Parts: sequence; C-alpha cells; structure tokens
Amino acid sequence: MNQEIKQLVERQARAWKNANSEAIIADFAEDGVFIAPGISITGKENIKKAAEDYFKEFQNTKVKITRIFSQGNEGAVEW
Repeated sequence: MNQEIKQLVERQARAWKNANSEAIIADFAEDGVFIAPGISITGKENIKKAAEDYFKEFQNTKVKITRIFSQGNEGAVEW
C-alpha cells in the first residue's frame, strides 16, 4: 500500500478521534465527497458542518482501521 495513503487515513482517524473538523477537511478538495452509510456530503464546508454536528451528538469517538482500498484516484476505508 502507498505510504502516503496510509498516513492520510491515519491522520483522518486521529482527526475523528480528536473531534477536529478543521483537520478532517484539510485532506479534502473543495469539491471533495465524504461518503458513509446512508450519507453523501459534497464540499469542504458541508463536510465540516456534518462533522461538527456529529461531534455535538457523539463524544469519545474511537476509530479502528480495518481495511484500506485504493485504485488510481479513488479509495475507501473500512473502519
């Protein structure tokens, strides 16, 4: 696996664990898409708002990375 991709995923996991919406959106392009079960959010500001809304409801998020998939400019993480 590409080391840069692994580092990006680990950085995102830390951002979610630390409830850091700025760190979450730092890895997204302006038109980036965040997809999770039941949701698809487009754009950095929308992703930031969704993360902040999540953090209002859920504290102490824990992330265990199970699998990382990547091919070309697409990827997915199972965590």
